[in-house]
Amino acid sequence: MHVKVRMMGVLRGTSGVKDSLLDVPVGSTVGTLIKKLILDGGGLSTEFWDGSVNSPSPNALILVNGVEIKNLEGIDTPLKPDQEVVLLSVVHGG
Repeated sequence: MHVKVRMMGVLRGTSGVKDSLLDVPVGSTVGTLIKKLILDGGGLSTEFWDGSVNSPSPNALILVNGVEIKNLEGIDTPLKPDQEVVLLSVVHGG
């Protein structure tokens, strides 16, 4: 299934990607998507993932169709076809 991913702020600069359409397996979660993005490279692991808490939460705001994942099921939020996931680093310039 396809999911639209929008990188904002520092994450856009690090990944070199603004918007992309990713193919993820049916049944994927936000966590699955994030792991795919990190494994695909682009330096996201250092900018995006906090290994000390094994989560992106301290470093990023993540929205699924405009709703912050903390108001859903966190990184266990299931993804559906054609949803939009926005990744915004909490550290960004103005």
